[in-house]
Order: sequence, then structure tokens, then C-alpha cells
Amino acid sequence: MIDSKNKKIQILHIIPYGNLYPPMNGGQLRCFHLMDQLSKYFEIDVLSYQSPNSFLDRGYENENITFYSPNSFVKNESVFKYLPKKTKNALRYRWLTKTIFESATQEVLEFEHVIEKLHKENTYNWVVFEHLSAMSLIPIIKQYFPKAKYVLDAHNVDHLLIKPTSVNSKYYKKTRKLESTLFKHVHEFWACSKNDVDILEQLNANKIRGKVVPNGVDIHTKSYVEHKSDTYSTILFCGTLDASPNKEGILWFYNNVWSIVKANKPNIKLLVVGKGDKRPFRDLELDPQIDVIGEVDDVAPYYRESFIAIVPLLSGSGTRLKILEAMSFGNPIVTTSKGIEGIEYEIGTHALVANNIEDFSSNIIQILNAPNIGEELRINAYKLVKNKYDWSIIVNNLIEEYEI
Repeated sequence: MIDSKNKKIQILHIIPYGNLYPPMNGGQLRCFHLMDQLSKYFEIDVLSYQSPNSFLDRGYENENITFYSPNSFVKNESVFKYLPKKTKNALRYRWLTKTIFESATQEVLEFEHVIEKLHKENTYNWVVFEHLSAMSLIPIIKQYFPKAKYVLDAHNVDHLLIKPTSVNSKYYKKTRKLESTLFKHVHEFWACSKNDVDILEQLNANKIRGKVVPNGVDIHTKSYVEHKSDTYSTILFCGTLDASPNKEGILWFYNNVWSIVKANKPNIKLLVVGKGDKRPFRDLELDPQIDVIGEVDDVAPYYRESFIAIVPLLSGSGTRLKILEAMSFGNPIVTTSKGIEGIEYEIGTHALVANNIEDFSSNIIQILNAPNIGEELRINAYKLVKNKYDWSIIVNNLIEEYEI
């Protein structure tokens, strides 16, 4: 175990979000909690699009983290400032990255001058890139911090989330190519599940190694609800509605499972909570027993006023933060194998898992008919997240694995 007061290692953490705190979605939650927990062991400089002052204004203060945004320093655009914006950006990007054919990226154009300033005062041991988009800064990072260890935090296997069409085939190929050449750019990667680690290692012909850094939950803010007997007739779906796997999953549930559940439990109610376009869910909004709530500032009240949490995902990768969140709040879970992928669970102990219409509906009805089954599931699930998936435990395990 590292002495948290011995912060010899410096980390540059590149998190390309405009709103990192307070974290509102799965990606933001993962980035924020990794950053927050790593700061207990190391000194961290964070690059994000969010104004440094706004972290303090919104209630987050951490003496071991210094935040920087593109506005932290004045950008010197030299001769490029006299050119039209599109031309200026294209030429400036090529000059900064020493490339000819690559398209300009926002990260390079916005953060290069910040990285240059930081180089004058810091020598980073690690540079952690959140998402593939942050890796566009690697040519700049290599110029200023060539001796640092580069780590990609891969939230998903991104190319698997893209359904190739004539419209996005170029983006799909570019994403897959980048994921298959990680070994050329970073020293290692973190992924949310063993399955994602295996896929990315195989894509790279085993020329790079990955570590499983599972998603977690803050059990203190997502606190367990002791008594839920007055919520037994309410089901909850919580997730970003614009995310393709979420949209696919909730529509599959509505079109195939919902009518079966209603026929068995006429008084059942469904809450759908999440940021995104509601238009694909108009049929759900017409159902008087479904409340498509949309984006909320705080999901906690909806977990408290519901019982069963459904995660009917059919595709995607990574680990579902919504599963861990539901476990921490104390909601029994009915999900698919894909929905609970990346979590070390036991079927029937921590969740009910089904991959077809009949079994999925049967699992929900089973809990509705016998709430004691749901009570046992939620108690066991909370013990699981408390002992294995709290963010402090996850990062502590990561640090111990490095034996720093």
C-alpha cells in the first residue's frame, strides 16, 4: 500500500469534457472518480474544457488536483491569426502535429498551447488519455513529454458501438484502425472488462497489454435505501437515451416484454429516466403507465421511488455503470448478459439475467409476484458493490498492481 502523502509521481490526465463536474453520465462518472481517487496517491494536472473556477463554484475542491482549460493561458496563433478560420485551423494543426493528411481535431487546436506552458514547469511520469479522442494529442505530448508513460482509458471498444453504414463507414474504419494500432501510440490501456481487454489485445496482435479497471460506484453518494415495500409496483430504466445500445434496449423491452408484464400485473408502472431525444419514444409516452421523464439533475429520487431496475441491453461493450448504480441504491436488477457484462456476479444471487423475451418477462413477473426474491437480490447486490466495486477499492487495487 502506497503512502498517500508520498506523491512523487505526477500525472497529466486529459479528460475532453465540457462538463466533468458534477458528473451526469457514465463517461463523466468514470473519468471523475478515477481522477478523484488517483489524486489520493499522486499529484494530478487535469486538462478539460470545463472552466477551472467552475469546479470550485460547483462544490468540488481537491488540493492534489490542478485544473486547466483552453482559456487557462493565452493562445499565441502567430501568423495563422490573419487567415480565415478554416484555413487557419487546418494549417495550424499540420504545423503542430507535423502531419499532412490528418484532419484537424479540436483537442490539438484547443490544448496545444496549454501543454506547452505546462511543459515549462512539469515533468509528468504518466499521461492518461480518456477516450480515443484525447489520443489526438499524442503528437504534441510526445514533443513535450517523451519519457512519460502513456495510458489510454478505453471506456468501450468503440468500433463495436458503430453500425457501419454508407454514411459512417469512413468513421467506422478510422475508429477500428486506431483501436487496432494502439500499440503504436500508448504503452498500455485500461478497459472496463476482461472481454474488452481481450478484444483490444487481439486487435493489436498482442503487441500491447491492457489492465481491467472496472467501472465502479460511489456507495456513499449512491446510498442504499433500506425500505422499499411501497415501491414494489414500479420499474425503472435509467440511461442516456441517445446512446444506441440504450435506445435499442428500451425499445426492445417496450415492443416485446412490456405487454406481457402488464397482462400479469395491470397496476405496474415504468419510469424512463435519461438525457436525450425523446422522439423515438413517443409510443411509450402515449402509454398512461409509462412516464418518460428524460433528463434529471439527480437520479437518486427515481431509484428510491422504484423497485426493479431493468437493463435490457442487446449490444455495446464496457461495464454498465447503471447496473452498479442500481445495486448501490438497492434496486433488484433484471438484465441481459450484455447488460451485466464486465461485472463479477452470480445469476440468481446478485441479479436475474435473461436474453430472450419469455425469460426476461418471466424474471420481472417473478419478482413482482414474490417481492422477497427482489429483497434478497438487492441485499446481495449491495454487498457485492460495497466489497468490490466502490471506486476507492478499484483504484487502490490498480495502484497495488503497479507496485509503485
